[in-house]
This record gives sequence, structure tokens and C-alpha cells, in this order.
Amino acid sequence: MQFYKNYREAAEAEKKRNIQLKTQKLQKTGIREVEKTIRNKLGLLQPSEIAVIIPPPSPSPTPAITPQIPVYKQWWNVFFRVD
Repeated sequence: MQFYKNYREAAEAEKKRNIQLKTQKLQKTGIREVEKTIRNKLGLLQPSEIAVIIPPPSPSPTPAITPQIPVYKQWWNVFFRVD
């Protein structure tokens, strides 16, 4: 009797799975889903549409950090031409 019960439960689960898969198939083949796939994956447009492509933002350059030279050394370098 246990075998029959397990078999029946498995059959019911497979019927539910079959219904889910059929529903998914209908959703995937619907006209709106096909159009969505064409637009997103292939990048195609309808004749009356215009594509607007926005470039990704470029990172802002970071200023180079120069070592701070003490003022007396800056003056020393100016008068004695030390680079």
C-alpha cells in the first residue's frame, strides 16, 4: 500500500510540474516576451523609435599628491638652483 501511495504522490507532483512548465512555455512564447527579448538581447528598435546611448560615467581624476617641501628648502632651491 505504501508503494501505491508514494507512486500517486510522485505522479501528482509531476502533474503540477508539467502544468508549471507549460505555463512558462506559454509566457516565453507570448508576443510581448518575444518583443522584450528582441529589444534587450538584439538591440533592435521599431521604426519610429530612437536609441539613446548614455556612456558610463568616467572616474574623476585624483590630483597627484606632491610631497610638501618646507619653505626654507624652497627658498634654498630658488637661490642655489638645486633641483
